[in-house]
Amino acid sequence: MLSANDSLIHVSNLPPNATDDFLRSFFQDCGNVLNVSSKHRANGNFAFIQFDNKESAIRAVANYNYTKLNGEPIIITYASIEYMRIIHSGLGNICIKGLDENIEASQLHELFSNFGEVISCKVPMQYGKNRGFAYIQFKNPMDADRARQELADATINGKPISIEAYVKKDNPNKPQYVNRKSGMNDVFTNIFIRNLPDSVRSLADLVTLFVDFGPVISARIILDKKAGFCNMADHDSAVRALNGLNGKILYGNTLITCRALTKEERLAFHQKSA
Repeated sequence: MLSANDSLIHVSNLPPNATDDFLRSFFQDCGNVLNVSSKHRANGNFAFIQFDNKESAIRAVANYNYTKLNGEPIIITYASIEYMRIIHSGLGNICIKGLDENIEASQLHELFSNFGEVISCKVPMQYGKNRGFAYIQFKNPMDADRARQELADATINGKPISIEAYVKKDNPNKPQYVNRKSGMNDVFTNIFIRNLPDSVRSLADLVTLFVDFGPVISARIILDKKAGFCNMADHDSAVRALNGLNGKILYGNTLITCRALTKEERLAFHQKSA
């Protein structure tokens, strides 16, 4: 059973030619890479890298974050439960505008780290130059507020900047879960999946299955039972994953998904059955 999210990292802003083999070789100096699972999307490519220990993940973030591949910096963040919850919450995220086109993500990360721990810095690029704005995700929302207040009238590289809190947009098309059972809470985030194919052998593989449906907070894989659990960031994402993966054929195996019962629900079910 694997559930050590502390040894899992998320790498985004990857170039299209960044294959799993390339990424495995790229991160091998950080430690033993157990698995690489990449995903290619129209709006950007990303990957999950699974190491065999937390220290290797720490080295990967410390040594390779914002390394440029094909002229653009990659963004590496820990895929731990704590960090995933913070990122999904939308709290502690600020937007900086009016930036000099030559400013680097690593420079902004260092600058804003003076106010507290920075989880990530995203600087959208175009033709090798930044587009004049960036997003900074702090671990502590209070640090983000302090940075916003103290740098309100600041200049960077001689250019005046403006800083505002980044507000996440709500999804207007929220799905509805209709397969309800008596005694079960209608709101859930944890999904149980079974009949996984042999190709799904790691946390990285499992998480990659679910990220198309929304942010993943944590995951656990049970190899000997070809099953696993995935805890989504919110109910809507869980519903999308439940409906989107159930019955899907993956490498010859028909996936079976259902909502995972909470401890209280399992207890109530057993008491009712007794």
